[in-house]
Amino acid sequence: MSVALRTKSKRRKALCDDSNKQMKKTLVVEEAAPVTPLHRRDSSLPRTGLLTAIAFVFLCVGDLKMVPNFFVCVSEEEERGKEKRKRREEKKKKKKKEEAALESYRVLRGWVNGLGYSPDARLIPYLELAGFGSAVLIRTFDLQYDLISVLVERWRPETHTFHLSCGECTVTLEDVALQLGLPIDGSSVTGISTIAEPAALCYSLLGASPGDDESNLSGLKFTWLKANFQHLPDNATEEELMCAARAGVLMPDANNNRVHIMYLPLLTDLHNVRSYSWGSASWALYRMPFLASVSQQPYVYPLVNRWSIYPGIGRSYTVPIYRLLIEQHAGEGFIWMLYRRPEIVAVIPSSAYVHSQLWCTNAPIINFNVVEWYHGDRVLRQFGCIQYIPNPPKEVGKAHGINKRGKHGMHWGVVHRRYIAV
Repeated sequence: MSVALRTKSKRRKALCDDSNKQMKKTLVVEEAAPVTPLHRRDSSLPRTGLLTAIAFVFLCVGDLKMVPNFFVCVSEEEERGKEKRKRREEKKKKKKKEEAALESYRVLRGWVNGLGYSPDARLIPYLELAGFGSAVLIRTFDLQYDLISVLVERWRPETHTFHLSCGECTVTLEDVALQLGLPIDGSSVTGISTIAEPAALCYSLLGASPGDDESNLSGLKFTWLKANFQHLPDNATEEELMCAARAGVLMPDANNNRVHIMYLPLLTDLHNVRSYSWGSASWALYRMPFLASVSQQPYVYPLVNRWSIYPGIGRSYTVPIYRLLIEQHAGEGFIWMLYRRPEIVAVIPSSAYVHSQLWCTNAPIINFNVVEWYHGDRVLRQFGCIQYIPNPPKEVGKAHGINKRGKHGMHWGVVHRRYIAV
């Protein structure tokens, strides 16, 4: 019995030895064979790649029992990577939904530039002489940015009109004349935008000049104007009063809290200032100057004072509510001729209607480098007329959007003479 067991044990050992020798021989052969990269193998090569991979696993892991654990680790890592990618995608989708929801509530932000003080009573005769007697009475007011944001969505820059379901409407020269009290007829507001000696010009027409970097002086800050012209001496001379009057009518820059001194040469002779079309120039520069919600304040002239922040302009709605209001009322209930109401007619002076025939004109409007086409023929219902099918909007080509940068010594009246001739 013991002999038989020993024989069996010897046979097992021999078989194990033979098996080990055979495995070592296989590994040696496979290690000696060159390993071909996966992307360069083809079906014509012998199937040694798989054996090499198995041998590599055996050598790295050291035992066949560890192979399943190796593949489990790889699988878990891949799963974790998939979960991370999935979470990132979910976050992106959530963010897009939130942005889409907030898109409906986005509101423009801005400010209203102004000197911040009322003119001295002694300046009124000079301002009346220059044609700004009504405009300087405009007080500080606020804007309804929610409403403006909704209207901007319906604004078409090629026609300068709001596109509503009931038709087109816009800020017209009638609005400028009645809301701001500015003249809309006269010579174009133009000239040289870059002053050769700005400090000397300021001293000549304003009696003072800012002391900082006078060589690059192109605009005057409201704070400087307020500090120099808000409080005039009791014994101020006529020349000092005229300088203060000029400072009070300089047109604000559309982008910041300054006034540009390029308008100063046009204010040299206050008797001649009225001959310029300041109303149309302001329309060309701002185009959407004053928009506000309905106010319960009484009508006064200029009409824009109805939205003065003193004592207040009432509540402000949100963008979606204003959208709904416009959609609901831009139909039968749309008031095309607001200024025909008796309570408004009662406060508007007859002088404001002198050039009313120009309110529905179709012509270019100029303010130095700015050239914009006024399409009064597209909003005839605002003037009590029947609206016919309008012609395609006029274009001013390269003149549209041209800036003053680098245009030293250029006279804009000469550059835009073809539009002035119209």
